[in-house]
Amino acid sequence: LLLAEEFTRRIHFGANLNFESQIGDEREKAYELNTALSYVVADLKLTAGVELIVEHETSNDDEEDGSTMVMLGPTLLYKPTRNTHLGLVPLIGLSHDSPAVEAFFTFGVDFEPFAGK
Repeated sequence: LLLAEEFTRRIHFGANLNFESQIGDEREKAYELNTALSYVVADLKLTAGVELIVEHETSNDDEEDGSTMVMLGPTLLYKPTRNTHLGLVPLIGLSHDSPAVEAFFTFGVDFEPFAGK
């Protein structure tokens, strides 16, 4: 389930809820919440915010025996052109099952045919 909202012209929110289930072997299940809140610092160029990821994994149909990963960190998105963006998300682990640090760097291209109109 993907949710998004533009609260004002500068404040944006997004959340992604996932559920995965393995149908064979260990019957692993994974529940994930990935949410972000961002603020447009410079119109159409720079956005800053915060991101939270919570993931719980279980196996063998035992909901009690599993691992929970919680990570939190800042986000930075820069748009060098109208159709491209660069993103940086360094996340800090907040639970004992989380890695100490995990960082993502993304490059994206917007192929929307009516982006310039």
